[in-house]
Amino acid sequence: MISPQELKALVFLLDDSDEEVLQHVEQKLLDEGATILPELEAVWEQEGDPAISRKLEDIIRRIQTSEIVEGLRTWYSEGRTDLLEACIMLSRIQYPDVSAQETKIQLEKLRLDAWLEFHYDLSPLEKVNILNHVFFQLHGFKGNTSDYHAPDNSFIHKVLETKTGNPITLACIYAIVAQRLNMPVFGVNLPQHFVLVFMDDADLENPEYFSEQHSLDPTDFKRVLFYINPFNQGQIFGKRNIDEFLEELKLPARVEYYIPCQPIDMIRRMLRNLLHAYTKLKRDEKVQLIRSAMEAVGMEDELDDERQGPPEGNL
Repeated sequence: MISPQELKALVFLLDDSDEEVLQHVEQKLLDEGATILPELEAVWEQEGDPAISRKLEDIIRRIQTSEIVEGLRTWYSEGRTDLLEACIMLSRIQYPDVSAQETKIQLEKLRLDAWLEFHYDLSPLEKVNILNHVFFQLHGFKGNTSDYHAPDNSFIHKVLETKTGNPITLACIYAIVAQRLNMPVFGVNLPQHFVLVFMDDADLENPEYFSEQHSLDPTDFKRVLFYINPFNQGQIFGKRNIDEFLEELKLPARVEYYIPCQPIDMIRRMLRNLLHAYTKLKRDEKVQLIRSAMEAVGMEDELDDERQGPPEGNL
């Protein structure tokens, strides 16, 4: 890592009129990566020259972008099973200083509040009713119906803060907490909506359960107990409701619309929502970042096709 003196000298050279010198300085700072961000941000806050300040801001943004994309690329290539880790990386698309530790503390509070209400030999339905009470009544989580497509609805730390979100981010938080309570609750990748399923006898300790090879096993359907709609206060429903929803959309009843999807499916869907939201807001720099993030998690084919699917709907 460069010394404070070297950093000061490099920042001074950002005012150089020689384009070659400027490119060398920028590349030197970019090569330092995230390790230099705290020092670089401190210099940026104190910088009095607007031109240098803008250059520093651009370099900081480029470093942050690179860290997010490379982080997602690593997550994708090394197993793609830790949903929370990827959700926190997505939050940093808009909020680079998000604290992973603070997010985990808030999730642990939710888990503990529900765990304190649990007792021996509860049925799956009784456990969900308790978690619903803690999640929706005690903590006040709800669907954001007034600003449904806002980017903040897709950032886990903002949803934990505001208690409002879209179906998939609410589902992510609910599923993370449920699984930490040893409840086999997973996402279901319905078109135009996202819900949860409570499985019978799922092995949460077996990493193979979260592998993509396992995700479309038709035998899983035999172990579905019921479904949960986190966008509608944890409403519990059955297969027939999904049948009716698909009939309304005039879509076939494919296996993947009824059984657990994987963390990678959830992250990809959140990225699609963010792409739609930032495109609508004409935030070109964020659109480009989302596209890079999509490429990092194997969504190149979708980027080649400009016909993005409709945004999330309601069940």
